[in-house]
Order: sequence, then structure tokens, then C-alpha cells
Amino acid sequence: MLHLWLKIILGLGVILGVSGCSPDSLSSDTTSPAADPAATETFVIADISDEPAAKIDAYQPMANYLAEQLSEFGIEAGAVKVAPDMATMTQWLATGDVDLYFDSPYPAMRVKTGSGATVLLRRWKTGVAAYSTILFARQDSNRQTVHDLLGQVVAFEEEFSTSGYMLPKAYLAEAGLSLTQLNDPTAQVPPDQIGYVFSRHEQTTIQWVLSQRVVAGAVGSPYFYSIPESTREQLVILAETEALPRHIGLVSPTMDAAQQQALKTVLMAMDETPAGRDVLQQFEETAQFDEFPQGASTAIARIKVLYDLVGD
Repeated sequence: MLHLWLKIILGLGVILGVSGCSPDSLSSDTTSPAADPAATETFVIADISDEPAAKIDAYQPMANYLAEQLSEFGIEAGAVKVAPDMATMTQWLATGDVDLYFDSPYPAMRVKTGSGATVLLRRWKTGVAAYSTILFARQDSNRQTVHDLLGQVVAFEEEFSTSGYMLPKAYLAEAGLSLTQLNDPTAQVPPDQIGYVFSRHEQTTIQWVLSQRVVAGAVGSPYFYSIPESTREQLVILAETEALPRHIGLVSPTMDAAQQQALKTVLMAMDETPAGRDVLQQFEETAQFDEFPQGASTAIARIKVLYDLVGD
């Protein structure tokens, strides 16, 4: 009888211990709890952010929609993963832990190079198909072209930005100008070079130019033309770079060709139905997905040239 009671007590302890492990205690804040990839065939989309909860909220409807549309491939659920950095995203795509990832050209190229990912489509994020960079100075600065910036300091946004770093830096390099990175905007710059610092935000770049903390700045064209006209009137445009796709979709190299084609078809048709348009709106106000106008190979080849000019 004593042995029987011991077995009962031990059995209850195991049951209580298992029931105490709630899903919340096991899940990571960088992965949506929509599905357990080990238990089901899950379609995973991903992004890089230091605010995973907000990204998961924005991306989960898209993950659910794509999973439903791709059920013929045995997919039963959609999930979202949020990487803390590009190295993590590169690894996830390379191994197939992530199926689909969107980003602007510069980080997308870095991740593609390291993961072997395949370029899929162009994304019209926030309704924008393509964008350029505006290089500008104060109207009263007596600067008219980028060659007037030798010996001066320019503000870029951040080191992983397409419009706030790769595009303007590559543009200046192709113009034959030499650049040097600085930690302090008050640092001295050799007369045959252009110094640059990171402002960390486009609004800060504008403010630094207006306050004369730096002589010039570089921001994306959508942002530049969104600032009040009274502010733009105080600035002079020194140059505008070529336009690049706003966002690029990459798929894991582990995805087979049939599923890639099906995914492309689903994405390109989303703006044609009310249900698809609703999901697109939730997905950071995406207008549509489409092919690259000049073809993916041509678009990526040019981005690779700019990428190589900037350096990894």
C-alpha cells in the first residue's frame, strides 16, 4: 500500500510540473507564438528590429495569409521571427529557419551575400516603389555642388541605411570624392576629403544642417519632401542620387523553385482582392509587390556596384 501511495504522489507531481510550464514561459519575444515549427510545417517571415513585439504585430497577418495561400505545400501555419542584427538574419535565411525577408537594398544585399538568398520581388513599402537620396545644405551656405563639400562635414543617418548611407556615399565616391568617417562633427577634415558623421535619424540630420552643426546632410527623398515647405526653403539641393527599389524580398536558398514561384504569384496578386489589400495595409502600408521594372538581375547588379563602392 505504501508503494501505491508513493506512485500516486509522484504521478501528481509530474502532472503539476508539466502544467506549470505555460506557453508564455517557453516562447521567445522574438518569435510569434502562432505555431511550433517542430510540430507543423510553418511559413516564416522575418525582419530585423530592436522592437520585436511591434514587428510581430505588423507581420503576423501577412504570415497567416501566406501560410493559407501556400497550404498545397503542406504549410499549416504562419510565424514571424525578429532578428536582433543582420548576422542573425543571414544565418536564419541560409539554414531555412526563415522563408521570406524584406529590407531596403543595402541591408538586403548584405544578407543576400552572406546567405545565398534568392531575390524575389520589389515591395512598395508605405506606398513607395523606389526612392533616392537628397544631398543638401543651407540656402545661405554658398554651396552649390557636392564638390563644395571638400574639407567639410556631412551628416549621414546610420551605417546600415540605404538612403542615409549607401546611396550618398556611393554617389560621392563615383564623383571622385574621398570620404573619411568621423566621431565628432567638430573634427578637422583634410581639405581634399569630405568627413561624415552619423546622426542616427533623418530629422536630426535636418536639424544639424539648419543649426550649422554640419555643412550638409543626406536623407531619403520621401522624407525630404515630407518636411514643411518653410523648412525646405531654407535648404539648397546639392545633388539627388539615382533611385533604387524601396524594399527587396529575399527567400531562403532552401526553398524549392515551385514554392518560390507560387509565393511570387500570391504576393503579386494581393492588391487585387479586398482581403489581400487589407493584409497589405497592415503590413506597414504596403501598396503592392511587383517585378523589378528593369529585371531583377539588372537591378541587383547595379545595387552590387554601389554596395562594393561603400564596402561591407
